[in-house]
Amino acid sequence: MSLYEIYFSPTGGTKKVADIMIKAMKKDAQEIDMIKDPDKILQTEFSEDDICLIAVPSYGGRIPSVTVDKFQKLQAKGTKVILVAVFGNRAIDDTLVEMQDILEIPVEILVYGASVIHHSKRPLLQNYYNFTHIDDEKSRERDLFLAEPSDPDSHYSIFEDNHGTHIFANNDLDMMTKLGELVEHGFTHWKLEGIYTPGHNFVEIAQLFVQARELIETNQFTHDQAFLLDEQVHQLHPNNRFLDTGFYEYDPDQVK
Repeated sequence: MSLYEIYFSPTGGTKKVADIMIKAMKKDAQEIDMIKDPDKILQTEFSEDDICLIAVPSYGGRIPSVTVDKFQKLQAKGTKVILVAVFGNRAIDDTLVEMQDILEIPVEILVYGASVIHHSKRPLLQNYYNFTHIDDEKSRERDLFLAEPSDPDSHYSIFEDNHGTHIFANNDLDMMTKLGELVEHGFTHWKLEGIYTPGHNFVEIAQLFVQARELIETNQFTHDQAFLLDEQVHQLHPNNRFLDTGFYEYDPDQVK
């Protein structure tokens, strides 16, 4: 995996912002200066494992016209992109939207598995153990969870590793019965998270979603088939973890 810092910075201000963001990622990046070496971005083939931070100034709420042709012709296959728009004394308006349209960046949707709701680089569990004089495991395998004082049935999984403390949503996500609706709205890039699902079971669940995609692509994905596949997902999912569709069906007025 390679990290690329791509910027168009006539006065140096946009590069300064890009440098700050790259520094925060704590990883060496390959620089591509679209002014000094305008053809380098076209000579580089970006892979699915790469990450590109692309920074441009906002000119009147639009991206610089000289960059449009380069962005449209660059070679990338599923590369993850961080878009940065830098402005001086006005709003960026549609700059980021225009960049997204030109670069054809797909939205990736989590359709199965645990979803992180909080991450801290601090060792929160270890700090708690030190305060309470508890000597216990902090790993994912320990299967620790938090519960709200007002809701003893809540179950927020938590573990700690070298990257910090990770807290997950009360229930895991399962969007099998909603895949048709997602595709209708253009959400065709799906992600499955198997951190709390045993390896073999996770592979079988992934195969069920592949089967659903194939049925959708051949216009054979029916309501009944969605629920049959969903039943299999529930059978393979860990018994001590619950599944739902997250915020998908929530009334926006109910979200506070």
